[in-house]
Amino acid sequence: MIAALAKPAVFALLTQPRRMRRRLDLLAERGVTTILNLHRVAPDDGSGYRPLAPELFNELLAFVSRRFHVTTIAALDQPAARDRPRMVLSFDDGYRDFFTHAMPLLARHGLRVNHNLIPAAIERGEAPLNVVAQDFLGRAPAELLQRLDVPGFDRAITRGASGALSRFIKYKPNAERQALAAHLWPQFRAWAAFVPTPMMTLDEARAAAERHEIGAHSFDHDSMECESDDHLRADVQACRAWFRQHMALDPTIYAFPNGSCGPDQIAIVREEGMRHVLLVGERFVEGEAYRFTFDAHGRAEMRFKASGRRAPVPAAVRA
Repeated sequence: MIAALAKPAVFALLTQPRRMRRRLDLLAERGVTTILNLHRVAPDDGSGYRPLAPELFNELLAFVSRRFHVTTIAALDQPAARDRPRMVLSFDDGYRDFFTHAMPLLARHGLRVNHNLIPAAIERGEAPLNVVAQDFLGRAPAELLQRLDVPGFDRAITRGASGALSRFIKYKPNAERQALAAHLWPQFRAWAAFVPTPMMTLDEARAAAERHEIGAHSFDHDSMECESDDHLRADVQACRAWFRQHMALDPTIYAFPNGSCGPDQIAIVREEGMRHVLLVGERFVEGEAYRFTFDAHGRAEMRFKASGRRAPVPAAVRA
């Protein structure tokens, strides 16, 4: 409780104007690009996977519009100006709230973002299984949680177990995750009132692509460290074929799901025709496009995380 109360004061101290100015000047001087990784923007809907509030997203857009050059992944190939640091806002997954909540705010601020979509999720109209499970843990009555059977999960299933259950699910190989989905979905559907987080429809994804930069987030949100090299090659090929057929796009951006990438897998993705590879490493762009996972509860925390969370500023990065 004390730590929670102290957090706003700490973030306020770390984001004092003079301190922030020094930080941003250093980022600009060294040509450093900050990539923030976002997912959902919506009012709190009770899910264990809490979305970023639209009001705070609007504050973020106002802040980065003034302090950064907000650009796209493809534009990182161009030399960086030194008057302000560069930033990319990089969304993953393709939730419908991007279309209903984030896009109108982005249009208001005149900003483009990168958004990496999951073809299988759009086709099925279902969020990744770990997100659906977090929706259920956050919203279902306690008696249903007590009856939920998750083979191999060794924690009590309570609302507080949402993050642990998500990790348990998403770091399974695709075949095991599909078997688990077949076991869990009937239990989720047994609660007639349950409505999981919706995904964008194909038409909504096409409308998003008219304004924003689109990449692939694997075909079915697989943690690639759990998969073979042949699986990864087939995945990239399937993504490229799907985007060509359904969205008339030839994607050049591949974002590894769940921060999961084996030591030789970046090279494989590039061999299959992807120019830009996105990772999650809570660090600045250095050769690869690392991203900072973004979430915030207040304005000071938002500014702190938008400046790179005090991660060490590299001495030199790619222009």
